[in-house]
Amino acid sequence: MGKGKLYILGIVLGLVACKKEPLPDLPPASPPYYSIKGNIDGNFVEMNVDQEGIHISQGVNVENGIKTYYGQLISVNDDLLLKIEFTQPEQLKSSNGINLMNNGNISYMLQQEGCLAPSFGGNLTQGNFLMIQNQQGVFEQANQLEFDEYGIYDVSFKFTDVGQNTITVPVNYGYHNNSLNSDFTASALQDSVVLTANLNEYTHDWYVDGNYIGSGFQTITTMPIGIHKVEHVIRDEYMNESSSTSLIRIIDFVFDWQMKLNQCSGGTNNQSNYGKVKVTVVKDGVEFKSENTPWNIYNGNFNVSDIEYISSNAGTPTRVVFDFYFDALLATEGETETLSLSSMSGTFNVGLQ
Repeated sequence: MGKGKLYILGIVLGLVACKKEPLPDLPPASPPYYSIKGNIDGNFVEMNVDQEGIHISQGVNVENGIKTYYGQLISVNDDLLLKIEFTQPEQLKSSNGINLMNNGNISYMLQQEGCLAPSFGGNLTQGNFLMIQNQQGVFEQANQLEFDEYGIYDVSFKFTDVGQNTITVPVNYGYHNNSLNSDFTASALQDSVVLTANLNEYTHDWYVDGNYIGSGFQTITTMPIGIHKVEHVIRDEYMNESSSTSLIRIIDFVFDWQMKLNQCSGGTNNQSNYGKVKVTVVKDGVEFKSENTPWNIYNGNFNVSDIEYISSNAGTPTRVVFDFYFDALLATEGETETLSLSSMSGTFNVGLQ
């Protein structure tokens, strides 16, 4: 399975960014914030930050449009890298401050292929005029978007019955926020459009073609003839936010359709991958990942305890320290090789900035 790929009829779109920050030096009296022991393919290993040839780092990645919080330990002598990372939770902030994870078991991430198919309400012919831009910047006719990894991808559309204008929309594959559900429905009210949020809680903001038009879980607006990009942003009392964007068409100043992206027929992929854990090992130059095999979903376990948030001088947490215990099976891309990790335990650190 390739990394960060969105296929449109076999052509790839991707988005990857990365930020790394070295772990600050710790006082000599402090316990090691990076320590791990257990069995890798049946061979006992034990590593900690005080050993010679051990390098550590922590920080935040943005992978396929989603933040992941990671820590990693590298043993130069053993030619071994071990990385633990967590996908962003649905709500990172709470009444207690930052809350990346809770004590207990955390589910493993599993990448799955899948596709989304655009639909246009009662307009059954609009899909005949849909063009989607591929990685080479060429627009081609398509009736579905195919993915091999979960993420939020910017996808550009054209509708040839309207003109040659390009509309770019963030497409969410596998990261539906159940706590802050930002989905919405558009409907007609004479020559106006009624925008109604699915969740009647928290605060709401609405934008049409990038321009703010109102607040509240429901708003009524008018739009000129054409196809418009409508964004709905929802925020809770701790300023966690989620957003959804859809396209709406107006014909003769009357609402015609709202574009929906539905899971393709027969799809069984997971639509909520917030707050999942991923384990990566690079051994002798070969990369193994827990997200490459379904074994962990049914047989693996990852438990955290004694969570502690470490703050900077400004009082904002910059990293989180926790004890862990896990068993996992890691695999190369395509599962051509596997690596077994059993009875792995210790203390780890992941960055929050």
